[in-house]
Amino acid sequence: MKADTQLVTGSVHSGTTDILFTIIYQIRRRSITIEVHPDKSVMVKAPLRASQARIQNLVKQKAPWIEMQIAGFDRIRQFTAPKDYVDGEIFLYLGRQYRLAVHSGDISPRVMLQGGFVDVSVPQGAGDRYFRQIVKNTLLEWYRASTFQQIGGMVEWYALRLDIPAPLFKVKLMKGRWGSCGYRNGLNFNMALIMAPIDQIEYVVAHELCHIRHKNHSSRFWSHLHELMPDYEIRREALRNDGWKYVL
Repeated sequence: MKADTQLVTGSVHSGTTDILFTIIYQIRRRSITIEVHPDKSVMVKAPLRASQARIQNLVKQKAPWIEMQIAGFDRIRQFTAPKDYVDGEIFLYLGRQYRLAVHSGDISPRVMLQGGFVDVSVPQGAGDRYFRQIVKNTLLEWYRASTFQQIGGMVEWYALRLDIPAPLFKVKLMKGRWGSCGYRNGLNFNMALIMAPIDQIEYVVAHELCHIRHKNHSSRFWSHLHELMPDYEIRREALRNDGWKYVL
């Protein structure tokens, strides 16, 4: 710890929970600030002259905001934590949330959407050692097939509007990108896209198809995309804001 800082811990009661926080007193600080970190720890940075009573009152006043930040980090962890493919986990499909429900019974693995659940059936007799892997493989293959089917119609539609032949495309898990257009116009799409709402998927499809006409992000590319999809900027921003949730 630096020589010009001091650490003190504290807590306040809010509703049915206690908010624990750490106060960092700093010689050169003039105001009090509150930070909530991804590990849900709460840090209060304060000048040396600030009393604990004043800090306690401020934390209590800010309790609703603090709890909202903590809940936000919980939601992020819920979507981005590695999947265990067990009952109750949340999976997205076309922008909606579904809880995974796993059971055994059918002759072959299958996936169905029923109400608020994505139901995965695994053949009877699958041993515990392989059960979870079968659930994972079944669900990922369903996502891949669903993405291929959904995107197929979009590719044909936007190719028609661009007056080009509908190109071949592949669907696979991709890191760091939603789609790509190769030098020879072969398209690739991230199968996690099926977790997004339709308008965001359409943006990615239209974007990559425009690359068949323009191989870079020149002004002509963006102008052409705007002609094809006048609200592409809104869709692109929504994908940027929500894309962190689309994790398989």
